[in-house]
Amino acid sequence: MKALVAIAVLLIGLFLAFAYFHSRSIDRAHFVNSASALLSAHQQLRDTGSITNLRRVLVWTNRITVGDAVFQGELVADAPALADYGSLILATDQTLIWIDKKSGPTVVRGPNGGLTIPRSLHDF
Repeated sequence: MKALVAIAVLLIGLFLAFAYFHSRSIDRAHFVNSASALLSAHQQLRDTGSITNLRRVLVWTNRITVGDAVFQGELVADAPALADYGSLILATDQTLIWIDKKSGPTVVRGPNGGLTIPRSLHDF
């Protein structure tokens, strides 16, 4: 009987760990998809002067200061899955900026660089 209880507790623990890590990976996937949607919307806006067929992308024209650099915002991702953590902004020079609710703004992709997942979306 003790062995059966121990196995049940272990299985429940494994299931909860799987559920936690799976939900965090879904959050990271939403972040990457939002970044892609912002970059596509920027391309459409530049090519046609309008944004079509893209949901969850809004115009956002505020200025953002990250360290000593000042960026002019252009678009923001309206992703409900990311709303608890922060906002993803695309500047006019194609710089992606993550505005974390706890730690403030950071650049997660420069105009020609790779995408960096914010610390608030990591598992540990």
